[in-house]
Amino acid sequence: MKDSVFVVPQNVRDYLIKEVLPLSSDSVEYYKIKSLIHYCDYTLGNFVSVDEMNKDIFNFCNNTLLVDKEMSRLHATACNYMGVAYNFEGQRDYALKYLREGLESASFADDEYLTIKLCINIADIERQKGDIVKASQFYRKALRVANTCNENTNVFNICTGLAQIYSDLRNFELSDSNFKLAEQQLDDRTVYEKYIFHNSKGVRYYYQDDYKTAIKCFREAYGFSLLIANPVCKTIVEANMGEMFSLLGQIDSAYYFIDKANIYVSSMDPVDDSFRFYINSIYSYLAIKENKLSKAQKYLNQIYDSTVIGPSYIHLHNKRMMEFYEKNNDYKNAFFYQKEVSRYDDSLRNIQLMRNIAETDMRYSQDTTILKQDILIAKAKVMTSKVINWALLVTISLIMVIMITSMSILYLRKNNRESYMRQLEMINGLRMENVRNRMSPHFMFNVLNSLLPSFSNNRELYRPLVTFINMMRDNLVASENLVTSLSCEMQLVDNFVALRRLTYINTPAVNWKIDSDINLSCEIISMMIQIPVENALKYAFVGREDNKDNFIIISITQSEKFIKIKIKDNGIGFNPSAFYSSTKGTGNGLKMLYKTIEIINSKNTDKISFQIGNVADFGDQSSGTLVKIEIPKGCDYYYEKYKSLV
Repeated sequence: MKDSVFVVPQNVRDYLIKEVLPLSSDSVEYYKIKSLIHYCDYTLGNFVSVDEMNKDIFNFCNNTLLVDKEMSRLHATACNYMGVAYNFEGQRDYALKYLREGLESASFADDEYLTIKLCINIADIERQKGDIVKASQFYRKALRVANTCNENTNVFNICTGLAQIYSDLRNFELSDSNFKLAEQQLDDRTVYEKYIFHNSKGVRYYYQDDYKTAIKCFREAYGFSLLIANPVCKTIVEANMGEMFSLLGQIDSAYYFIDKANIYVSSMDPVDDSFRFYINSIYSYLAIKENKLSKAQKYLNQIYDSTVIGPSYIHLHNKRMMEFYEKNNDYKNAFFYQKEVSRYDDSLRNIQLMRNIAETDMRYSQDTTILKQDILIAKAKVMTSKVINWALLVTISLIMVIMITSMSILYLRKNNRESYMRQLEMINGLRMENVRNRMSPHFMFNVLNSLLPSFSNNRELYRPLVTFINMMRDNLVASENLVTSLSCEMQLVDNFVALRRLTYINTPAVNWKIDSDINLSCEIISMMIQIPVENALKYAFVGREDNKDNFIIISITQSEKFIKIKIKDNGIGFNPSAFYSSTKGTGNGLKMLYKTIEIINSKNTDKISFQIGNVADFGDQSSGTLVKIEIPKGCDYYYEKYKSLV
């Protein structure tokens, strides 16, 4: 988003407000996003005053008692945007104030990226003010932090800034070497950074009086400036190209670009005097070249605020005044401005010499500091080698502890696996005991199968016998498998009820209510439905067997995570002691289900739920018994791994 602010600020602003801001519940992150939104507003010109930018963010920072690294990072981010905005407004002192405050906050937050960005922005403004030494110091501080933490993102901007400094000092050799370093990363940079690079390179060739090469660089910068939303960038390049063409004597091309730049400068409210001075200076030069001296005088005689105009622009103005008076044959005034031009040239040469010396001294002092740091680092390495020996000893001890712990864990896992196998065997035993206690299955199944052909001529006996044999076979299969499909379990229940109805005419109807989206091939524990139904038929209707209103309803639904089964009757209600005191059964069926569920739940995060009780216990006012079962989707029954043991 930050990379796109200069190109499509409205799109960035809309995306942040609609998509990002609603997702941020944390206050610090919320205001970080607000800070970027404010910056988008500024680039779009939506703010009446830059003073209102980030006002809510600074209030939040000032009113928060706890100052931590995140809060400092937020304050540094807001200060950085404020500094850039004030610099665009031409208020460099305010810009430096905020940037220096932000640098302190970034240092407190240990945020290398923000520290580098703030150093670069401070250096840019110091260079614009003409303090080359301070600018160089901050660029090199940014480079030192980047090298220390391997933060290569901003090396391009640092090298471009240093290239501008050496260009100002007319040290073109060092300027070119830094431009080449920056150019290695040029393809991966943002549109705004590419614009800055080419425009700065054009200024470098302008200082060397190589106007044709300068125009090539400015053309590159102009192409990128057209992609940037802020019109200031385009206007700067248009003015630069207008001056280059005027110096090359290409008057028409010069007018074309300077007129385009003047459209934006004239629309500024208030008009920036430094911009207006530069534009009118070029207009006056073109008028002098065309020998339109009255027109040139109109531009040269305009009044400006000299405090906002740089000395290089004043020097350019004096040159044009000198040429103007020469054309008018006013040699007295021409000589006056010639002396002013010479004085500035001498002063500039002296200033450049002093700046070169100061910049060299600064680099030397930094190199000396780094040398001292290297000595301290060497001493630290000696101490580190001693620490390493102790660390090796501690590491070996830790490895031995880890090995012993790992062996203990493996031993415990082996024991747990053996315990699990024993539990499976116990489940199998309960299942087989349950079937044996009910009907001695294998013996009876084999006998009945051998007798079945003799009943083939008696359809009244043959059909019930076939149903009985099928039910026994299903019971045998169910008792020997841990799980079965829902459809097989339903078939088992239906066969059991059909067989019971042959001997008990008033056996209650069993009604199925199954959602259409239920997958009948899903797995459940064998006999999980059949055992509750069988118990209901045995115990629920004692004393009221002939009541035709008796019923059993089985409903199967599903939620996002569970398959839900409810088995409800309208009998006498749930009496746990009936299972153990009745002569009709042993109660092993429910014991087997509870034990099976307990073991399977021990191996799964989502648990199977099995509840049985009176209907009234579940909030219903009617009588009867209700069994509620919830089975997690994707429940791991572990039977594939161990079914050969069961």
